[in-house]
Amino acid sequence: MNSYPIIVKMSSEYFNQNGNLKINNKTVTEGLKKETRPYIEGTLIADKDNTYFIPFRTHINQRFAELYENAILSLATPKNPNAGLDFTKMIIVDNKVDLKVEKTGVDTEQFKLLVSKQPELWNKAESYVEGYKREIMNGENLSPQYRYTTLQNFHHELGLDPSKQLKKAIKIIKTVYAHDKTSGDAIKYLSDSNVPMCQRLKVANKIVTAKKPKTKLIPKNREQRR
Repeated sequence: MNSYPIIVKMSSEYFNQNGNLKINNKTVTEGLKKETRPYIEGTLIADKDNTYFIPFRTHINQRFAELYENAILSLATPKNPNAGLDFTKMIIVDNKVDLKVEKTGVDTEQFKLLVSKQPELWNKAESYVEGYKREIMNGENLSPQYRYTTLQNFHHELGLDPSKQLKKAIKIIKTVYAHDKTSGDAIKYLSDSNVPMCQRLKVANKIVTAKKPKTKLIPKNREQRR
């Protein structure tokens, strides 16, 4: 853990003509848009796998911040009472991304807060990322703090590959449930790209973790879920 925050700027070269963020020639869905400022400023943290750029925001929705504390790190000051770091807009960066370490636009009081909140920053960032990974791999309907997160652009970097769980479930069906008359339907369901991934994962997870051989392979209302 860094005891001293690293603050960097992402310049206008990473935004297209519509103001949309692009990293390594890929548009970042739900990424912050460049508006009046020629750059976006944020702080960097890293775990054993990735480096994360977490942007500063001046006007964070306080209702959202109250409901989902792990999605926001408040850096409120009298000058900027709604300021903070927004984990919902964090992006994963690599050495190809040229981040500028220049004079910061963050005011002195905010910087002092950031220094004092380094442990909280790291704990919240880890909790937010791990929570997203858990919801994706469990096939859950995403909670509000993850519905519009930029992490959806970085599944490869986060080691998220739902197809592995689907393949594992299909392999179990072909072996353990080979003689079950619904096994063919189950495989078709798990392989059907028209069925939302979250729904297929729910079924796959039940099959993989099932301890009783009589576990239902397909939910009765699967047709209604399409």
